[in-house]
Amino acid sequence: MEGELLKYSPASEHLAFVSGKYDRHVILIAGLTEGMLGLSYSRPLSKALNNLHWSLVQIQLSSSYSGYGTSCLDTDALEVHMLMQYLRQHHASKSIVLLGHSTGCQIVVRYMQKRSTALADGDACKQALGEEHVFNRMALRDTPPILGTVLQAAVSDREYLCWAHRDFMEAAQGKAEAMIKAGQGDDICCRFSPMGGAPISAFRLLSLYLRFPLGDDDMFSSDLSDEELSTIMSPLSGAGIDDSPAEKHRTTMTPPNAPGPSPATLILLSGSDEYVPPFVDIPVLADRLARAVGPSTKHSVVQGGSHALIGNEKEASDLIAGFVSELSCPT
Repeated sequence: MEGELLKYSPASEHLAFVSGKYDRHVILIAGLTEGMLGLSYSRPLSKALNNLHWSLVQIQLSSSYSGYGTSCLDTDALEVHMLMQYLRQHHASKSIVLLGHSTGCQIVVRYMQKRSTALADGDACKQALGEEHVFNRMALRDTPPILGTVLQAAVSDREYLCWAHRDFMEAAQGKAEAMIKAGQGDDICCRFSPMGGAPISAFRLLSLYLRFPLGDDDMFSSDLSDEELSTIMSPLSGAGIDDSPAEKHRTTMTPPNAPGPSPATLILLSGSDEYVPPFVDIPVLADRLARAVGPSTKHSVVQGGSHALIGNEKEASDLIAGFVSELSCPT
């Protein structure tokens, strides 16, 4: 696959690989233990998007590969925001689609949650992880409009871990909870053998595994109520910056993040996902997730597809590119 490797911030780990020279960008966010160029459908997807005059951007985060154990979704969301700012400033990006794979889906949802909160109350929502990158209403004006989101393999870490690694998780949970109570939530709890053996903090371990209270990463579990799912997922359909007189009269030097239609969403699950326990009805889950986002959300299940859609690359790229082709792009 040909493209450009770039740094979207001074940090050495903040890299992205851009395939295509077009000013509309699909940002592909991989899952736990993964990074750039790790998904086999990225190559055919890049070609399909280029045919539509879109570029594919694969992001490397500080949580990529073994970094997930000491990171969190808030940090991931901030880094996605930084990439979007970079694409706006250096690639004249006009439009964005966020495409999450596996835990990348949680990152997409968290970004949209923060975006929704910032747009609703920008002054109150200054949840910065660095003073120069405040995630608020003003900062969102420096990013291209988000036309859509795709959640590919949006499935539950908790249900998988309970099903496949219960003994390990129950032992680790007790240690992690004790560390949290002692104020050591950011300290390393153990090596996380269920997912590659990376060192993992007490906070991140419980984020992946807790039901009561709900872990920070727990967004797609089949036992969540409709109300819980709606609270988590509805920001995906949130509109951009409102169509107020002040917004209408911004200068052309300030890129608009809207007004315009609400972002569209595609839920794309795999019929034979090896990380989904047998008691989960995958088509029902796809339908519930779509309804939680909003009535116009599309959903599809790739029959026989694995978690990463290995062997179904063309079908995956066709579905995603087809979704992108239907989006209304600003000129």
